[in-house]
Amino acid sequence: MTIAGTTSLPGTWEQAVAAYESGTAEVGHLPRVLCVEPTDGCNFACTSCVRPEGKAHLLDADDLVRWVDREPGPFRAAPVWVHFSGESLLHPGLSGILAVLRERGVGTMLSTNASRLDHGRAAMLLDSGLSLIVFSLDAARADTFRRIRVGGDFDEVERNVRAFLDLRGDRPAPTTQAQLVLGDQGLDEVWEFLCRWAAEGVDTVQLKRYSTRGGMLGLPTARRGDPALAQARGHTPCLDPWLNVVIRADGTVVPCCADFTGQLVLGSLHQQSLAEIWNGQAARALRTAHATGTDLPELCARCTDARTPAERDAVVRFAGLPVDEAELAELIAEYPRHLLFDLREVDL
Repeated sequence: MTIAGTTSLPGTWEQAVAAYESGTAEVGHLPRVLCVEPTDGCNFACTSCVRPEGKAHLLDADDLVRWVDREPGPFRAAPVWVHFSGESLLHPGLSGILAVLRERGVGTMLSTNASRLDHGRAAMLLDSGLSLIVFSLDAARADTFRRIRVGGDFDEVERNVRAFLDLRGDRPAPTTQAQLVLGDQGLDEVWEFLCRWAAEGVDTVQLKRYSTRGGMLGLPTARRGDPALAQARGHTPCLDPWLNVVIRADGTVVPCCADFTGQLVLGSLHQQSLAEIWNGQAARALRTAHATGTDLPELCARCTDARTPAERDAVVRFAGLPVDEAELAELIAEYPRHLLFDLREVDL
């Protein structure tokens, strides 16, 4: 079902920006689906994460079939992250979820802590149609890893990633990415991380800016002077309520990837269509709050990740690595965005 005045197609970036700039509460386009979460359960307790409370949920592939078949456009608008707040490889039916999306023309990407990335799962992922797999690692040294990625085994994770890279061999897809969230690691360790994974043969390495998850996390000591994290955006409206949604493992829909704990639930796909949720009371109220700066939810008021039209791409891309630690330090200081180093077709 589509409410009157709403197209069944997702809006373009330009349409979302136009609606955002006009401050309209009810929009005539559907969102793009940013994430589909297989599970909100995780076997790590990372310091850069907020864990949802209660029993972990598992997405039902049959439910996903109904949702995509009912409103395919928003799922096909852009590649979908098949993860959100949990570790997707913990879902016993992940291969089926990926198949549902692949068979319906939905592009997919996945981020994993690599703890469960054994040979069988690696082979499954290589055949799943993923365009990108991100190995969320955050450290080049075991002591740092244990402090940040609580519950993980540093040697096991690195071993699993290397085995995946070996198994992939010369396949062009998926693109592989080693990721480090900039926290309290020293610059020397960040440089070590870049060099190590470049040598191991990943396609890209990303240094990701720390997120406070809507102010729910404090800043690591080393990041407290980061201009991108110094303060929340205040009354600057965020584009996300006009642009995209995240589908959580329990079928609830939230407007952005900062809401790990479901504080801004717009509705549930078990009770409503995406079109009904997108222009429902909760979504309209959220847009009005952002447009006027009044009654802004606390999560939004404290958020340091608000998206504006000037930030269409939150990633700054470079071909190859910096020449040394000094250049790396300059890049981190100069660009308040995620830094991605593309190592393909670059002589290292």
